[in-house]
Amino acid sequence: MSNARPYKPCEPGTAKELARQLVYHPAIGNPEKAAEAGGKSRSQVSAYCDTDSDQQATLPFLLALQDKTKTTLVADFVAAASGGRFVPHAASPGQLVDCLKAVAQELGDYVATSQAAAADGDICAKDRRDIRLAVEELVRALGALGLKLEEKPRLVAV
Repeated sequence: MSNARPYKPCEPGTAKELARQLVYHPAIGNPEKAAEAGGKSRSQVSAYCDTDSDQQATLPFLLALQDKTKTTLVADFVAAASGGRFVPHAASPGQLVDCLKAVAQELGDYVATSQAAAADGDICAKDRRDIRLAVEELVRALGALGLKLEEKPRLVAV
């Protein structure tokens, strides 16, 4: 029988690490609760987290835990495995003009952040983090704009 422990070494970026992050997430907490949430037995869940076991968590199980934790851990994992990064869309503001304003605001924030970071000629770890966050916000705003542009315009009676 598998006996996974969160302190047992686990290689970063693996499916075992993903399973552990979800199983031991504060919203779930342990294999018993994860088993209940994901429709598996406790021993099966422990095997999913145990680095000595060859068993891998199934996608439906991982997605069920992701829903329970209200995270994007599975999407983040898949994006990283594909050489990318998952950036969820922002909630789409009401009108197209609101989306355009949000993109302009985020673009301005990105430019200001990048200029401030480059001002001293040295981009440190904090600067990289700030730039990455500004880029993610800009991408979210652009995604919301893209979704808004795909919507069919509503006819307004005059």
